[in-house]
Amino acid sequence: MAVLVQRLVESEYAFVIHTVNPSNNDAAYMYAEVVVGLGETLVGNFPGRALGFQMRKDCSQVCVCTHMYICVSCFADIQGSFAKI
Repeated sequence: MAVLVQRLVESEYAFVIHTVNPSNNDAAYMYAEVVVGLGETLVGNFPGRALGFQMRKDCSQVCVCTHMYICVSCFADIQGSFAKI
């Protein structure tokens, strides 16, 4: 049996990046969630606390899926124009 011990780093932000979108298994998109503070806020599965977004791997489109307590779907193309759904 082994035990891994690491020193806690006081971070400003914590994030998780999926290289394949886990909601639909689309390999053309990455999905990420970012929170202010330590990672336990993110992995604790508290609703509405993470900024969630997906991005095409060719950087042509970004979609902000969740923002704090508000669920938003907003798409931006490479030229910077937005479409809110």
